[in-house]
Amino acid sequence: MKLFLEENQINILLKEKINNFISKNEIDTLAAEALGSYVYMLVDKYDKPFYIGKGTGRRVLQHFEDSIKQISKDSTKISHIKRIFETEEPKIKLLRYSLSTDNNDREAFLVEQVAIDLLGINNLVNEVAGHGTQELGTRYLDDFLNEHRSIPLNAIDLPETVLGVKINKYWDDRAWRNARTAETLYDASRRAWRLDKNKILEKDGSPKIKYVLPIAGGIIRAVYVVTSWHRDELLPQKWRFEGHPVNEPNLIKLIGKNSKDTIVFGQQSSIAYGKRPIQT
Repeated sequence: MKLFLEENQINILLKEKINNFISKNEIDTLAAEALGSYVYMLVDKYDKPFYIGKGTGRRVLQHFEDSIKQISKDSTKISHIKRIFETEEPKIKLLRYSLSTDNNDREAFLVEQVAIDLLGINNLVNEVAGHGTQELGTRYLDDFLNEHRSIPLNAIDLPETVLGVKINKYWDDRAWRNARTAETLYDASRRAWRLDKNKILEKDGSPKIKYVLPIAGGIIRAVYVVTSWHRDELLPQKWRFEGHPVNEPNLIKLIGKNSKDTIVFGQQSSIAYGKRPIQT
């Protein structure tokens, strides 16, 4: 009976401490509006982090309210919070605030994920790793490169003579990149190019060059079938093509290949020809 009373008294004192802590850190409407979407870190008196989270409004205070409501529940997080309050108060650190709420709080999820990955989930009382960690979290560069490094293009895989067009400027431009679609890639690829008519057209006007490969950073970004070539209306010394993306699986496989040793651009040139070798 005496032990029960002592434990009950300890719980009452603990609740009082936690309530005082919540009152001191109360987030009212004005503060919540200024915070917006935020990522926070709970630390002990030695500034050692033990929990990373994200939220809006009073989210960060709910951990301490849960510690009162479930004062006897022995979850890892609540148990840790109670243990800290027995001797001192924890602190709340804001890692980032006023984060964008676009794309379902993507910024906040990303900051939370990076913080958890950096500190290590085993050093925290978080039950799960950050949002998206499995797909985009910490990994070794050599593993990433083994998965994503480009495969060299073999000229034997080309359908016939092709025209490579360099689209580095468009591919790397931030505004264009953020709005990239199949249509914008096609438009960037078919823009007016200075070409030799005899190289791209047969005598009857049909396409001699039937495939165009837009290339950025040495990587083939698409493969288009040319249905027609015509002079540009504003720049008649240059040519455009009409066409569509390839459908053949063996040609689709060219996308993502590294073409720099097979389709070689001159130093100041934005066009280059690639040719399948004649097999004997």
